[in-house]
This record gives sequence, C-alpha cells and structure tokens, in this order.
Amino acid sequence: MLAFPPFRLDLDEERLWKGNKLLVLRRKPFAILRYLATNPRRLVTHDELLKQVWGGSVVSESAVRSHLHDLRQALGEGVIETVIGRGYRFAAPI
Repeated sequence: MLAFPPFRLDLDEERLWKGNKLLVLRRKPFAILRYLATNPRRLVTHDELLKQVWGGSVVSESAVRSHLHDLRQALGEGVIETVIGRGYRFAAPI
C-alpha cells in the first residue's frame, strides 16, 4: 500500500482510494499510476513508460495523453508532472 494523502494506492488489490471512497480507474491508467508511484520523484521517460506499461507495443501519443488525462481527472493537479519532451514524474510525497 502506498499513501499520498488523501489517496491510498493498494497495489495488491489494484485499487485507488481517496479517503474512504474507492475511485474507479481503467486498467492502463492504473498501470501508469502504479509505475510512476513506485518510482517517485524520478523522471520516467516516455519510452520507459511505454516499455513498462505496454510491454513495448506501439501506442499513439494521443492514447498515452488520454490515459494521463484520466489519471489527472481522478487525482487532481500536482500529482503527476509532465516534463515536456522528456517524460513524467510522480510529484506527490509518499
């Protein structure tokens, strides 16, 4: 279990909680969150994210952006940082 108040990320059960409320995430946004949260404060390149979440499959940039948008809708601003032209960083304190 990873906690970044007010959120808790249950890695075993693949669930995201905000306080006592269960937030429903689709599979890929959850996988992105899992990877970024288990690598906090570290720049995760776009290519690394594709390799870890999609197993190296070809994925459009718009699909990645769509999944990140879903995550930001659930988490709000300030949790996932975009480093333009390089990748992403989990910015919330764990």
